[in-house]
Amino acid sequence: MNRLELWNSIESRLNVSYPEWRERIEGLGQVKAVKKRMSGATWSDDEVFEASLMSLLSSNMDWSKIEEIGPGLRGLFSGFSLEKYAALQDKKIENDFVPWFENQKASSRERKKNLLYLRNTARKLLGHSRMHGSADHYFTSLAYECGNDPKQMALRLGRTGGKYKLEGFGVPLAAEMLKNLGFDVAKPDRHIRRAVESFGLVSFRTSDRQSESELFQTMAVVEDIASVAGRYISFVDNAIWLLCAKSGPHLTDEELRKLALEKR
Repeated sequence: MNRLELWNSIESRLNVSYPEWRERIEGLGQVKAVKKRMSGATWSDDEVFEASLMSLLSSNMDWSKIEEIGPGLRGLFSGFSLEKYAALQDKKIENDFVPWFENQKASSRERKKNLLYLRNTARKLLGHSRMHGSADHYFTSLAYECGNDPKQMALRLGRTGGKYKLEGFGVPLAAEMLKNLGFDVAKPDRHIRRAVESFGLVSFRTSDRQSESELFQTMAVVEDIASVAGRYISFVDNAIWLLCAKSGPHLTDEELRKLALEKR
């Protein structure tokens, strides 16, 4: 499979089916974050918390719904204060935060559990900040250990029992958080895995739970496409996601396979 031809087909399909796709990707802010990180910028503790929150909310929810409730999140989460959320007790989250999402029709079976996981992650990041000067250092130190490879960072953050494991964040959500923090990586979620398999670039086991090697392979394939296309990985990742998302063209597996066979 010629990856450049594939990218040209992806762009062409989005141009026809979703003309505003570039603006949509720009609005997500992840490419901007990558440019910011590459320029040497760092994230405040509250910005790190916001990045983790937005990642966790993307689990089992259409992103358009998160965009809809976005304006209310700052007030609910006290300006995205890492310190204030880390200090919350279980009852406060159960009595105030869970009902808020229910009232916004943005709840899920996992919402309460994920909000508690988020509190535990906030405590871990706050502890690191107090010891090392910032929560952002948690990620820059991991980047150093991983040879500045965000794919390996995502695996380490999502690996159960590992030193850097963040509670509630599997590899896909960890990759999403890294994208929010300006690390250029693909999120190997169900949409991206479905697309790269339909493109004929990888072959997965018949299982909803992918192995680390398959998740890594998914991230690596998107990275390869971005490299030949001369694009940021986050940009290509979000373009492929839009092909599959309900808020985009929402292509079927068969449509994805046909797209991969087109010649440009």
